[in-house]
Amino acid sequence: MVVARLVLRRILHYLKLSYILAFSYGYCFFVFLDIIGELFWFFAKYCFDFMLVYRLTNYASGLTVGIMFLCIIWLQPIINDVSRGYRFWGVLSGVFLTYGLYRGIMLFLLFFYKKNLFLRKFVLGEMFVEGTWVGCYWKLDSWVITKEFIDQSTGEIIIYGREFYLDGATRASWVSDTVSIDLIKKQITYAYKCRVFARKNLQEGLGVFDMLKDQREKYASMFDGYSVDLIDGDRDQNKEYKVSDRNISDKAALDYAKDYLSIS
Repeated sequence: MVVARLVLRRILHYLKLSYILAFSYGYCFFVFLDIIGELFWFFAKYCFDFMLVYRLTNYASGLTVGIMFLCIIWLQPIINDVSRGYRFWGVLSGVFLTYGLYRGIMLFLLFFYKKNLFLRKFVLGEMFVEGTWVGCYWKLDSWVITKEFIDQSTGEIIIYGREFYLDGATRASWVSDTVSIDLIKKQITYAYKCRVFARKNLQEGLGVFDMLKDQREKYASMFDGYSVDLIDGDRDQNKEYKVSDRNISDKAALDYAKDYLSIS
């Protein structure tokens, strides 16, 4: 019993010192990480989507604080034996180590974000719209098939769009890197520059679509809205359906429109 009490008292004493050191250092590291996170967001917002940077910064900060917390507990006996003169340099080196660890985790997350589709789904949540979307609308006595591939692998949202007729002849193509997703209104809006091959001038327009999904679905599976030309103001109503998380060929998109959208 006496030995058990001594062991228990020693454990409690050790835990008390560990938590005091961990929370005091951890608080300083957390404040430091918060400042670094704000600076990183300030510079990175010009290169990456805000929501992406915000979420990855939170993950990197949480992982860094957790790792440093464990390191402090593990190194606590060594810290107690270090003289006061060297503790300042220990704290200073710990700050730089924390910054380096944070940067490493952030770069690691960004690298795998670009390479891994599952990670992009996890990070973006409801904002995940990457993949191929196929739709159709009636224009000038014929069906026009629309195919849009949305790429979110770079941190930005880029839309590559194409239109073609039922015989496979290309009607138009466009690219947009000015895309906005409003999760409150459940809308995606983008400005585009379109090359209509039957016209000489470059067309500019705006696409506004509601992001729709079934209650059982986690991500949007249909866009319902319109695109409008800024020159003539004509609206082309369209419904686009999510076909794949990857980029598919024009032929596959055309076959999907014929088979599943029942057009001929």
